[in-house]
Amino acid sequence: MDEALLNFLRDLMETRDTLTERLAPQIAMAAQLACSSLTRDGKVFVAGAGESSFLASLFERQLVEGYLIERPGLPCIALAEEGQFSTGNSSATLQLKALAKPDDCLILFSSLGQEAALEELVNAAADRGLSKILIGASSSSQLQQKLQNNDLDISIDVTHKAHLLDSQLSIALAIAGLIDFQLFGSDL
Repeated sequence: MDEALLNFLRDLMETRDTLTERLAPQIAMAAQLACSSLTRDGKVFVAGAGESSFLASLFERQLVEGYLIERPGLPCIALAEEGQFSTGNSSATLQLKALAKPDDCLILFSSLGQEAALEELVNAAADRGLSKILIGASSSSQLQQKLQNNDLDISIDVTHKAHLLDSQLSIALAIAGLIDFQLFGSDL
């Protein structure tokens, strides 16, 4: 058991290190897109499906409460908690339609097998003219096809949920840190 645990942890860390290094330019671009919205008096909306919904809530707290430095809260809204997505007009989609404007940005954390739950949000964001950032598994082809030219797809090449969540967490914290750095000059 100890050997199995060590192997799992080694694989997890190796996956995170490899992916985050490869994805660093896209992570920096995601932070720039979010900063661009914030400096134009826009908001950052964030949502996740399945287990990734918790990452959306965590990311929102980093922006609203401050991540690396003490600073004013940034306008970030987590759209829905796990289990609130459904077909039709979900509460998250209704929130987005009511509150979003073209200078805003939507960050989506998709989970393996839960991508369809976010399609309605992607469509609503496109209708409102929002920039979209998708952070999910490279197998999220349904969502990736709905992205437009000004959107960003941060594809994580994994098939294990733990590897995906770990990588998404690292990416979310890196984006939050870069936002603090770009807007307030904090250390990374």
